[in-house]
Amino acid sequence: VLYCPRLYNTNYMTVICPSGNQNGAQCSFSCKNGSELIGQNVTTCEISENRKYADWDFKGGHPPHCEGRNTRYVKC
Repeated sequence: VLYCPRLYNTNYMTVICPSGNQNGAQCSFSCKNGSELIGQNVTTCEISENRKYADWDFKGGHPPHCEGRNTRYVKC
C-alpha cells in the first residue's frame, strides 16, 4: 500500500480525510471565517505512473487555498 503525504488543517482551512492518506483515499477542503476556497474542494490520493510513490491529484498542479477580501492565506 502506498501513502500520500498527510494533509493538515491550517488556521483558515479545514481538511477532512475520512479514509486517511492511502492510495484511493479522498480529502475535502473548506475555508473558515468566511474566506473563499480557491481551487478544487476534493482531491484523491493516486499512485504515480511508475508505481513507486503516491501523491494527491491537485488539478492544475496547485493545492487549494483560502482567500479573504485582500489577503491570501497559506496553502495546506
